[in-house]
Amino acid sequence: MTRKNVIPADPTRQNSVNLQSSMTPTTKRMAAMDFVDYMQMGNAIVVAKGAEPVTRDTLCGRRVGVLTGSYQLTVNVPAYDQDCAAAGKPPGRGGALQDTRQAISALASGRQDAVLADSPILEYATANNPAIEVSDTFDYTPVAVGVTKEPALVDAVSAALDSVIAGDAYRAADDDAGQRD
Repeated sequence: MTRKNVIPADPTRQNSVNLQSSMTPTTKRMAAMDFVDYMQMGNAIVVAKGAEPVTRDTLCGRRVGVLTGSYQLTVNVPAYDQDCAAAGKPPGRGGALQDTRQAISALASGRQDAVLADSPILEYATANNPAIEVSDTFDYTPVAVGVTKEPALVDAVSAALDSVIAGDAYRAADDDAGQRD
């Protein structure tokens, strides 16, 4: 099932219950579904520990690694490059890397000045690699479970998520992943 098919175009032709996790509630999606938020996620930039900080405002001309196919590559980098051009500065230099390990390796070897990716990915990486540190975080937005527009279903999913989040196993997994409260 593709993401396009998850949101019902005609609710009378869909299953009576539709659950989809890891969705960002947008105005268009909220017209078709209700959402139960369970975390905030944004962008993060990591640098080598002790290196000059890199922020979203200092990306121009920097070698910044991003993940292939990521939101950062397809949306953020083009916007940042336009901002750099408008300011008369060179665009960011860097490249798309296959995964977080490649990106961190490129950073550690000096081939990149920074890595830009989803905040949970880079928070996990910094929790497990003392040679890198978070330099900037920004653009946080809710991540939610999308549900069919049924108040009872919203209440049930919300109660279930609250129960999971309050549990010891969730806290341990959250701590292991280097996530912040």
